[in-house]
Amino acid sequence: MNAMKRYVNDIERNLRMDRPTRVRIMRDLGSDIQSRREAGATDEQIMAELGTPQEVAESFNQAFGAAPAPARSGWRWAFLAAAAALLLQGGCQALRLRLMAGSSIGVIGGADGPTAIFVTGSVLSEGMLFLPVILGCLSVFCTLQWPGRTGWRGWLPTALAVAGILVWAVSEGVLAACLLPAVDTLGRAAGYLLLYLLKHFFTQGCFVPVLALAFALRRRRRGE
Repeated sequence: MNAMKRYVNDIERNLRMDRPTRVRIMRDLGSDIQSRREAGATDEQIMAELGTPQEVAESFNQAFGAAPAPARSGWRWAFLAAAAALLLQGGCQALRLRLMAGSSIGVIGGADGPTAIFVTGSVLSEGMLFLPVILGCLSVFCTLQWPGRTGWRGWLPTALAVAGILVWAVSEGVLAACLLPAVDTLGRAAGYLLLYLLKHFFTQGCFVPVLALAFALRRRRRGE
């Protein structure tokens, strides 16, 4: 990507208006840049004459009466720190479990197939225990870090929250499904599965990415 392309993309990212208006502005800006090129100006001269991407975008925002840019909240660092702490804690617990399992296997005299699978599954489940909460915290951080942004930065908080919910649903659903054969009727199985997921919805922290998703969608709808 050349310098002019990055320059134009930066301008578009800083525009705070609806998509049809942004498209019209960028089309007019592209025509202006092309006219300047045909007049003999270099890209460096054009960018110097127009100003920084932030200055150009802000001039359009003011001309079209766009709402002021929302301020970044200082709380975003708390959510980033929480995600980092949970990631470290999950990694330490998974490592500790791996080391304990390795010691036990060494005393017994080797790991057969089922034992190795059990140890690997335990380590993975321990490492993924905090993942939905981590993704939820990162979602809130991104929402507060890039308020009112469009493009991939605008959708990243939603994607992170949805990923956290899916990770929880898949991991907990697989564990619950393993226990369902012990239930004798389909009705009891469905009830057991529902109670299991509702219980672990809170104890495993899935409510965090759910709340993060609601927060991200609300801020995006309001343009904050």
